[in-house]
Amino acid sequence: MVYAILFCRGEIMNVPIIEKKYEFGMGEDICLKKYICNDKRWLHSHDFYEMLFVSEGGGCYEAGGLHYPVSKGSLFLIPPGVVHCIYNDAPESAALVVYKCMFSQKTMDRLFAVDCGLADFLSPCGGKSLFMLPIKAGGTYAQKIHTAYKDMLVEYNSKHPGWEDMLRQYIMQVFILTYRLYTDGAAADTKHFDCGESLAYINDHYNADIHLEELAELVSMSPNYFCRKFKEATGMGVSAYIQKTRVEKACQMLRSENRKVIDVMMDVGYCDAKNFTAVFKKYTGMTPSQYKKRVS
Repeated sequence: MVYAILFCRGEIMNVPIIEKKYEFGMGEDICLKKYICNDKRWLHSHDFYEMLFVSEGGGCYEAGGLHYPVSKGSLFLIPPGVVHCIYNDAPESAALVVYKCMFSQKTMDRLFAVDCGLADFLSPCGGKSLFMLPIKAGGTYAQKIHTAYKDMLVEYNSKHPGWEDMLRQYIMQVFILTYRLYTDGAAADTKHFDCGESLAYINDHYNADIHLEELAELVSMSPNYFCRKFKEATGMGVSAYIQKTRVEKACQMLRSENRKVIDVMMDVGYCDAKNFTAVFKKYTGMTPSQYKKRVS
């Protein structure tokens, strides 16, 4: 098993990079599993695609440092190399049941090797990133996608002749259903996608004074509505997300540059040392000086 280093919630963590051989059978390019998620937040990445569908319960999906609530009908595709996890944040209420379909880059290339209209599908869903943000399927779409996953699992377990070709057809079916869901406006959570421009803006201007009104204007929403949709998409409020981004940038500077804490504080947008220390400790569990000593 290969590991990568990730700083998260006050800890320097070894994040496992799962290689294809650890999940797939010998010579296979597709793998299906159905499992119940526990409350363990196990961040990891892998060298294959993972397409997940929540069939029961609810929980939290984390990808690229952002958090998204998921529930029955949520569907998302995780590209290779993205650090992520999915876990049940309320295990006492209900089980979080997930189907996951894993497939290699080779399978992805085969799916889109023939010009059958799927090139048009990729563009509206964000290019090669596809639908890393969760889409919520409801009604007939949820039923059809759920049925496709159940049929895929039966096909995978049976391993009848031609099973991999059959699974590729099911994967394409899920892609097409997802695209129809997206373009029909039937996804209950498609507004998650409107936060992308705002997140990029925060990432580019984290060291400046960022006002709610300007973020809302970027996506043509009222400030109140934007706040609600932003929290649904990220799992946190706007101010908290800006704070978190600034702390993450400060951590990067303290890890990679031999600089004074006060200089880093100024570079990430803080003028008051007491406030900076309090916010930094809130997200990391230690003061900036303690963190710098730990990683140096």
